[in-house]
Amino acid sequence: MRTEYENFCRLLIEMLENEEAKENIDICKSQSEAAIKKLEKELQLKLPSDYKLYLRDYGQVDFYHHEIYGIPWNPDQTLGSRGIEGFLDTYLVVYGIGDGSLICLDTSKNNGDCPVILWDFDGTNEIISTS
Repeated sequence: MRTEYENFCRLLIEMLENEEAKENIDICKSQSEAAIKKLEKELQLKLPSDYKLYLRDYGQVDFYHHEIYGIPWNPDQTLGSRGIEGFLDTYLVVYGIGDGSLICLDTSKNNGDCPVILWDFDGTNEIISTS
């Protein structure tokens, strides 16, 4: 059975093989183990293993103007959301929907992978995936 990360990688590779899609994908440089550890220290979070693989392999991906946050954007997005009512310090922002809602990983339940949360400024948190 494939992990969510393996499914993501398979989809990304398929998109990169398509010339039209390839023109709309920007992959930042992969990140070193030292940069990943620095991010964990800065955010004071233990990053899930799949997210560490994502950072190591891709750094950050922007496809069709939709960014899956990595280094350097994640610290700003995650730290900037802390202090907002209902946003937990254990949340790691991985995507901003554009209407103020955020897709986050709930690292308080980090057993190598984390539940994916849809967090909204109205204070609602909805689990949209268990890993």
